[in-house]
Amino acid sequence: MPLSNYELASQSLANEIIIKDMELAAKIYEKNISVDERYQLFRQRLYLYDTASNMPLSRHDRLLLDTKKSEIGMELKFFRFKQHVEEEVKEIISRLSYLESQIVTLKGMSHFKEKQSSKSFI
Repeated sequence: MPLSNYELASQSLANEIIIKDMELAAKIYEKNISVDERYQLFRQRLYLYDTASNMPLSRHDRLLLDTKKSEIGMELKFFRFKQHVEEEVKEIISRLSYLESQIVTLKGMSHFKEKQSSKSFI
């Protein structure tokens, strides 16, 4: 059964939204883009689908776009999680470096004390 004009228009609009989303998604993964810019792009993508929810779309196209929006929400959650993990790893590395420097200092101090104590026996 051929699609009605309404269904064709709905399909065309949904395709335009998906294409625009793909353009924004591609920018997220470009090199030399800040974390804040990535968050902004995620927000733009979500806003695109929020706007689409107010448009006269067929049930099929609305479900498709709602699914895409949910996927973007999951991508954003994963991105936030990844950022959090990276920050935690940096903090752990910083603490390990600090502890390493403290160990080196303590070893140097114990070595100095050993020399001092050996001199006092002479």
